[in-house]
Amino acid sequence: MSSRVAKNPVVGVELGYASITSSVTQTGAGTQDVAGLAVTVNVGARPIMVRFEAGAISNTSASGLTVVKIMEGATTLGSANLGLLTANGSAPVSRSVRLAPSAGAHTYKINLGQFVTGNSSITAAADNPAYIQVVEV
Repeated sequence: MSSRVAKNPVVGVELGYASITSSVTQTGAGTQDVAGLAVTVNVGARPIMVRFEAGAISNTSASGLTVVKIMEGATTLGSANLGLLTANGSAPVSRSVRLAPSAGAHTYKINLGQFVTGNSSITAAADNPAYIQVVEV
């Protein structure tokens, strides 16, 4: 008998999902919540996975740094940072965090920011949405 590892380790019951199909840009210093990428779920006793995925994130500056955060309220639960050596360079991003929150309602959201210089973007389209998903594992 052979053992196989699943390509997608997030197996379970989907508790919530939200997506955007239009690109968003964050200008100026700091970070901001991304409209449309928040989901409220009712959590039971089992752990959950909160996942963010986008076809691309980018920064208009060659020396800029883009950060995407998975958050609950003002608390950062996980983040992905992208620094590219060319202006308007982009890369796909996928970030997951496994949590064991208290039972009850929780709201998870995506926060986008840029540091140093430039404007940060999440690329999304109807055929390539950016999304946040919460799965009970």
